[in-house]
Amino acid sequence: MTTYKLKDSVKMELNEGDLMIVDMETGFVGKGNKHAYQILSLLSEQKTVNDVITVLKSQFHESQIERIEKSVPSVLEWAVERDLVLSHP
Repeated sequence: MTTYKLKDSVKMELNEGDLMIVDMETGFVGKGNKHAYQILSLLSEQKTVNDVITVLKSQFHESQIERIEKSVPSVLEWAVERDLVLSHP
């Protein structure tokens, strides 16, 4: 299973629910939301999609589990496409 880890050059800041993300290496600057911040902040250590989902499930109400299961892979795919995370098969 693929593992993901946020690159050391990526800095994130959450301000009033809005995520600002910068890759100091590539110069990429992007925006996101609180949910994306919660997902990406878990990647200071290598984790699989299932690892991230498991952690988030414990933080959210049962009614939000389906949304978490759908959004985690999407956020990770977005981060991989922008070279913000390292992925290891």
